[in-house]
Amino acid sequence: MHRFRRRITAAALCAFAGLVALNCDTKTKPTSTSLAGTVTDSVSGGVISGATVSVQGKTATTGSDGKYSVANLTDGAATVTSKHQGHINITKDVSLSNATTLDVAMTPSMAAKLAGSWSGTWKNNTFSTQGTEMMSVTVDTVAQTMNITLDVNGSVFGGSDPAPETLSTTYTLTGATFTKTSPVFGNLTLTITPAGTLTGSATSVPAGSINRVDFTGTITPTLVTVNYTITFTSTATATGTATFTK
Repeated sequence: MHRFRRRITAAALCAFAGLVALNCDTKTKPTSTSLAGTVTDSVSGGVISGATVSVQGKTATTGSDGKYSVANLTDGAATVTSKHQGHINITKDVSLSNATTLDVAMTPSMAAKLAGSWSGTWKNNTFSTQGTEMMSVTVDTVAQTMNITLDVNGSVFGGSDPAPETLSTTYTLTGATFTKTSPVFGNLTLTITPAGTLTGSATSVPAGSINRVDFTGTITPTLVTVNYTITFTSTATATGTATFTK
């Protein structure tokens, strides 16, 4: 009888020890789920170095070969975000399981192509006045921000040569809208679409004889053309053009 009890006790202890070992193994076993792939330019097909790929709070940066790898992830649905200066940020949904592969093709940003120094001229066709102008554009495609510093020279609205002004905004895939209260142009609104269409207006213009200014134009990576109409408080109008080249 004692021998039988000792056998049962020994078997129970072995079973308990095995269960503990199993639980410990489950808790310490590292996850094998990972995400890897190559980031390329959707136009040229070339690999992109320095792009960041983020998923589940972890971020990897592509090497000179455009490859990235993120380890220690959790199985299941996840959102992957890829960013690179000069390209449009991209977000993709993926189902993670074991070693998952996701190649990413990033589209070059049209906004980035506007960055740089521009120069040009403006002309009031009605009054035959004109002047030079300069513009500096900076774009951060990762933060999706754009800054325009505009320096219009000459007798603007019949006044003295105004100081440079800076317009700043964030943009999306649907375009960008700048708003500013300017000491020269009043309440200024400027909208740029992804197709390169420019529209805007200036109201409450400080120059007392002017009611508002409306303008339209087009933007390409090397040429900006603006047509404007000045409406005076007397309801008379004047028209003009402004062009910038890079």
